[in-house]
Formats: sequence, C-alpha cells, structure tokens
Amino acid sequence: MSEIDWIEFITIAGAHLLAVSSPGPDFAITVKQSVAHGKKAGIYTALGIGSGIFAHILFAVFGFALIISQNEYAYLVMRVIGGAYLIYIGVMSLRAKSFQLEQLLNQQAPISNINAFKQGLFVNLLNVKATLFFLSLYSAIINSTTPLGNQIFYGVYMAIATGFWFSIMAVFFGKRKVREKFLKYGVWFERIFGILMIALGVHLML
Repeated sequence: MSEIDWIEFITIAGAHLLAVSSPGPDFAITVKQSVAHGKKAGIYTALGIGSGIFAHILFAVFGFALIISQNEYAYLVMRVIGGAYLIYIGVMSLRAKSFQLEQLLNQQAPISNINAFKQGLFVNLLNVKATLFFLSLYSAIINSTTPLGNQIFYGVYMAIATGFWFSIMAVFFGKRKVREKFLKYGVWFERIFGILMIALGVHLML
C-alpha cells in the first residue's frame, strides 16, 4: 500500500460518517434486533451490516456498481429484490404476536447469532442505494491515480467503522432499561418497525 493521502481519507471518512449515522434500513434492523433479542443479537446484526460494506466497496472499486447504475434493467432488478426483502421483514413484524416482556428480558435471545448476522448482512447487501453511494464516493472523491491498495484500505476502514457504529447502537438499545421502555409497548414497537421497513422497501423500489 502506498502512502495514504490523509486529506482524501478524511474527506471519505466524513462523508461515510454522515451516511452511516442517518436513519435507514441498517439502523432500523439493528434497533429491532437489539430491543427484541438483546445486545448480543444486535452486535451480530451490526457485524453483518459491516461485512456487507465489503461487497459494496468491491462493486465500486471494480466497476460493478457502474454497470448497475447504467443498466436500467439491472438497476430495476436490484431495487425490486432489495425492496421486496425489506417489505418481507416488515410484513413478518406486522404479523408478530405481542411481546411477553418478562420472558424476553430473562431468556437467551431466541434468534441465533448466525441468523442475526445474516439479517444484517442481507439488509445491507440488498440496499442498492448503498452500492450507488459508494460508487459516487469513489468516483467523486478518490483520484483516478489513487493506488488500488489505498482504495481497499479506505473500504476496510468504512466496513469496520460501520460495524463499530452499529455495535454501539446495539449496546445502547440492548440495555435492559432501554429494552423495557420499548418492550412495554412491544406489539406497537413491532408494528411501527414493520411499517417503517415496508415504507423503506417501497421507497427503494421507487
């Protein structure tokens, strides 16, 4: 890896921070898993989200995202698949039964670590807007002469930073007192989450 252009890196890190801190599907799924299943499930979800960033970076670095953005049908298919997955998660939440507060707070999370990881991963991977965000980031900020090793370094940083950020969210929303407040109105929490995910799915499709 060549010497890092720190101005370039700081610009990328700043743009990424603004993007990752704005509410979206990644934020919603992390909060949902943390509140419903606890801190550990939320952290595994966050790790899945961070891992998904690697794919977006590879798409941006090697040009796949450019192909998707310029091919109307490929872009449409990606939007439909991603939106359908978010809508599916939303519908499942709307159909969920009311939470049993004490049961949820005192038992091990009923969702496995690998399933929590996969949900975070798939929500992130199927968000075509994230793919195009990284494409625009790499196109607008990174110089064409930037060595490939440096571009990959930026990507690794953003993947780790994303996982770390949502892990912080998981720790906060997974706290017992915070969970108690959400789970006190558990059925409404599920309903609101379901409506939010369906709205995000429809928005992604459109």
